[in-house]
Amino acid sequence: MLAKTDPLDAQLLRRFGLQMKPRLHRALDEAAATLRELLDYRRQISDQLVATGNRCELAGRILRERLEILRALLATELEQTDALIKTHIHEDDRLRTKAARLRELQGAGPVLAGHPARLRA
Repeated sequence: MLAKTDPLDAQLLRRFGLQMKPRLHRALDEAAATLRELLDYRRQISDQLVATGNRCELAGRILRERLEILRALLATELEQTDALIKTHIHEDDRLRTKAARLRELQGAGPVLAGHPARLRA
């Protein structure tokens, strides 16, 4: 086990696989990968929007004015990103069908229904 030869490494990996039984991972198709990228970006914008709002609470008058401008810009970007996600899902038959099935569940909105891990199966 301490040697670094390929046959020993292969044997160790085989034993690991038999013992641990890891899940198989399928690569995302292009549509799902694009959706994941859009959703990651949406989360980043949302986080920035919350952080900017929190900074506004402690800011003085001048800084608050600047932060409000940034907040409006981020809110617009969030709306545009939501529209891109909606359009992307609508234009792909597989994503559209799976998202529609997920939305039938109570409490499942467009962000949850658009998550690529849920659309992969």
